[in-house]
Amino acid sequence: MIMFRECLTNDIMPFYIEDRNKDFYIRGLKEYQLHNEKGYLLDTCLNSQDNYIKLVEYFLSEDKNAEVVEGQGIKSEEETIEEVDEVDETDSIDDVEETEEA
Repeated sequence: MIMFRECLTNDIMPFYIEDRNKDFYIRGLKEYQLHNEKGYLLDTCLNSQDNYIKLVEYFLSEDKNAEVVEGQGIKSEEETIEEVDEVDETDSIDDVEETEEA
């Protein structure tokens, strides 16, 4: 619950560890504690975050094709299409990625 609250406080999409992923989470904690290996824990948390995003999209969106964007809430399919239309065809893929990160 503390992690969930801290995620919300820091504008990060929250997550929770499901029972089916508990063993992976425990392995990740052990690997991080013993060998300072972050990969297992990070992968487990990101996977859990992806699962939570799918639930949020399903239950909170009137538009079942909506997309959740970190820090911006739920974006409808129409808003996403408008953003794509704004991209200039002469922009390279690197320019588009830099714009999305900003």
